[in-house]
Order: sequence, then structure tokens, then C-alpha cells
Amino acid sequence: SLLPADCDGDSLPAAGTPNFLLERETGALRLWEASVDWNNTSNSTITNMGTIAVQPYSNSGLSIGQPGTSQKLDNLADRLMYRVQYRKFPTYEVMVANHTVNASGTGQAGVRWYELRNTGSGWGIHQQGTYAPADGDHRWMGSIAMNANGDIALGYSVSGASTYPSIRVAGQNAGAPAGLGVLDIPETSVLEGTNSQTGVSRWGDYAMMSFDPSDDTTFWFTTEYTSGGWNWKTRIAHFNLGVSVPQEPEANFTADDTNPALGQTVNFNDQSLYT
Repeated sequence: SLLPADCDGDSLPAAGTPNFLLERETGALRLWEASVDWNNTSNSTITNMGTIAVQPYSNSGLSIGQPGTSQKLDNLADRLMYRVQYRKFPTYEVMVANHTVNASGTGQAGVRWYELRNTGSGWGIHQQGTYAPADGDHRWMGSIAMNANGDIALGYSVSGASTYPSIRVAGQNAGAPAGLGVLDIPETSVLEGTNSQTGVSRWGDYAMMSFDPSDDTTFWFTTEYTSGGWNWKTRIAHFNLGVSVPQEPEANFTADDTNPALGQTVNFNDQSLYT
């Protein structure tokens, strides 16, 4: 599960800076540097830069259930989840990443997330945390990103014994006002599920948290969900973390484009979570 860093924002790294790749290992993140010589590709290199220790965790013993069925959903806890985001600030570089862990030790899936920083002397952990509220529901299939203000948004799937598979987001205001490793923006629902997925264990392939290049602060999150069985749909949401109290949606609309001849239906849903 080697993921390349995906560069965001207008401030780009200096020419010749290698791309960074992260890999999840037990108790650590392994860092690689990749440099490509496009004039002579045989000069290209990928270098193992060693590991960065993280807080202990377990990714075994997970069993993500749903209401009314014995069908479990795949947790994909053996890998980092898309994306590893890179962003350059005036005095440091940032990468954010996430993966799924056994948060409670009793099988509750939670999202382990990291902010790595490089202030000029190499990469290290700036903050890390595991997001797993005490309601016992599973949170997994995460995607994380940071905007130009330094706000962090985390989107993920949620499911449990009495919670149909759903889509939610949480976040952290810039500067971590509630402390490093703590998401102070309360969890907000993008979509509350109404059915369990049966007949197949794959789920939500895949989530992505990004931002709007027009302002470099508005987040966009997309992921898949089910309306029952193998009938997947895609939900797209945009929101700002300028306030910590959820507001009424600015917009909530659906467009359907059905072509019976091809047997295809396209659904588009958009919901702004914060004003």
C-alpha cells in the first residue's frame, strides 16, 4: 500500500524536490523518496528513507457489521487510505494520511490519522490521533486533507449494529485549539444510510477529500454508498470549517440522467454542510 504524496495548493516545492511516498507498517510509517530524470530515466531513483514511529495500534480483530444482516464489510485496515496529501507552507511542509485501526481493542474500527511535518531537518510526526467516538459504531474508509488555512477535514464511512452504513465528516481547526491529535469540529452527517449492503463485502471504493482551488479553503468530499445490495451510488459534499457549529445546508439537490437503452442511471447529490 505504497501511496505517493499528492501536492495541493499554489506553493510548490522547489525544483528537484523528490516526491514522497508513505507505507503503513506495524507501529510505523515508512518514507520513500522518488526522483525522476525525464531526460535520462535510467538516472531515476527511489530511496528508502527509513521509518517514522507512531503511536501503537492494532489493525486486527475488526468485524464491521450492519443492521439486519450477517454480511460484514471489508475494513481494508492493512493499508493507508487515499490520499496522502502534501502541502507547502512558508516555513514547513506537511503531509496528512490515515488508515483504519482497532480503536477499542474489542473490534471497533476507528480512523488513525497523522499530520507529518518537515521544518528543514526531515519528516516527523507533528500530531496523530484515532477518531472513534464512544458510541461503538465503526468508522473507516477515511480520506483526509488540509486546506490553506491549516484546517483539517476527515471524511469516512460509519456502520454498526443499529447504524446503516453512512457517510460523515469531522475536522480540526487550524492550530489544534482542542489539543494536538484532537478533532474539535464535531462529527456531521453527509448521508445517513437507510439500508444494509448484502451479497458483497466490498464497500465505498473509494473516498477522496480535496479542496476547492478557487479559494483553497472549501473542502470537497466524495465517496460511495449503497441503497441496498450491490446498487452503489456516489455522494459529493462541500463544506467549510470556518465555524464549529453545523448550519443548515446551503443546497441539497439531485439530478438523474437515465438512458434505458444503455441501462445506465447517473445520480448527483450535493450538500453543503457548513456556511
